[in-house]
Amino acid sequence: MLVFSFVLLGGVCYILSLMCKNYFGCLLVAFSFAGSVLAEEVKPQVYQVDWKEGDTPGSEWVTKGKVMKSPNGARTFLGGITDEAVTSLHVKDLPEHEVLTLEVELFVVGTWDGSNTTWGPDKLNISLLDEYVLLNTTFSNCLANNWTGSQHYPEDMTGRGKYNCFTGISYIGELGYRQQWARYEPVQNVPIDSTYKLKFSVPHSADSFTLNFQSDANEQDGKADDQKEQWYGIGKVTVSTHNDQAVDEKEWAKLRANLLNGFIPISNHAFWEMMRYPDRFRADYQLLKTTSSTQRWWYPRAERLLMKGETLETAKGE
Repeated sequence: MLVFSFVLLGGVCYILSLMCKNYFGCLLVAFSFAGSVLAEEVKPQVYQVDWKEGDTPGSEWVTKGKVMKSPNGARTFLGGITDEAVTSLHVKDLPEHEVLTLEVELFVVGTWDGSNTTWGPDKLNISLLDEYVLLNTTFSNCLANNWTGSQHYPEDMTGRGKYNCFTGISYIGELGYRQQWARYEPVQNVPIDSTYKLKFSVPHSADSFTLNFQSDANEQDGKADDQKEQWYGIGKVTVSTHNDQAVDEKEWAKLRANLLNGFIPISNHAFWEMMRYPDRFRADYQLLKTTSSTQRWWYPRAERLLMKGETLETAKGE
């Protein structure tokens, strides 16, 4: 199939060269087309939802949330989701595969207090039913909290929760939710929504999966925060599958270097990219741990996801 794709690329380039005056522009179009074909071969998409106005969640969704339009009209998404119940996505009839990749747009809306021990912690757990906890963390919308706040993300609850609010964020205020901040004069109107583009890859071979989302915004004294003031939403979701393939050594070396980078958004991105190659990551895990005497934030996550069903010793002996 790979050879066919390159033959197809050559044919497209030739035809476009006859039809287009701007050969190089057409060549770029041809490469983009062929690149999309190759990308589908490597990581075929098996499910996608990108909410439209008037949509209702399909039968694959179980949720108390509603499809809504953002105040600024920029986005339509599944929103208003609170602690009340788990939101689940169930996809079945997957093709044969060895790795499952999930891409999720997460919207955190309102006065999320992150790892604050007085008003929080405000947590979100994302998991594959009976298989993996993908993320168990806190988020802070610090513009709603006097410009202060800390959170666990991009780390899990195993960390200290000392990252600045908005660490690892994609957008602030994309949806247009705002709040008056009257602590000082003049009164300020600040954005209180944040967007995180999450990507997870895990070993997986079953013909179906259930993805669960559950928030926990209870305060330490047991009283729940006002759920009208803080909730989460889900935007575009893409699911793809592929086999655990060999990785280019130069690419792997870059990923390993980034995994050890002290700037956590870089190391977090590298971690999930390396999870696309679980056999290689598992084999290198002990070696990676010996590169530094520092306890790396991703060690618990790696053991949770890579060593499921086996010990470190058996993985080391493979």
